Amino acid sequence: MGESLVWLDLAVRTLTATHERNRQSVMNRDFLCNSHASRALAYHGLRRYGEALTDWDRAIELDPAGRKPWARVCRALSRANAGQVAEAVAEADELTKSPDWDAGGYCELAGVYALASGRVADRAEEYGTRAMELLGRAAKAGFRDADWLARNEALAPLRGRADFKELLAELRKK
Repeated sequence: MGESLVWLDLAVRTLTATHERNRQSVMNRDFLCNSHASRALAYHGLRRYGEALTDWDRAIELDPAGRKPWARVCRALSRANAGQVAEAVAEADELTKSPDWDAGGYCELAGVYALASGRVADRAEEYGTRAMELLGRAAKAGFRDADWLARNEALAPLRGRADFKELLAELRKK
């Protein structure tokens, strides 16, 4: 993943110059947005959350119509991992108001609350319950990958919960 940063840095630099020369081009803006989002994913994967947040912010800024709501979910995950739990939960709270999420989106949003449950002791039960509600929505929306749930790092704080174990068992039956 680290090797990709060289190419993503080049893409961001090149596309930034192109965007600056022609700010009216939606295509240039979208390519630049996607490059920032891709670099943010790489930084997140490398656990360089502060750098990921900078790129998530820029990607979201370049998406004024909000056509890439997944970028906001990913930013919330990076925030939670960076220790910005209150900001992460606030963003997730806002995002969960939309009924337009698919199973994967619900799983990622659940990850924000799961991480928060492992970081804020006095709200662990509240955030864990919220994460489980979203995982339940994901299952109703067709999510079936029990192995992914079992190994997803963001969901680690939920693994000791009885309802998480029950959900895993249900998904494994299907």
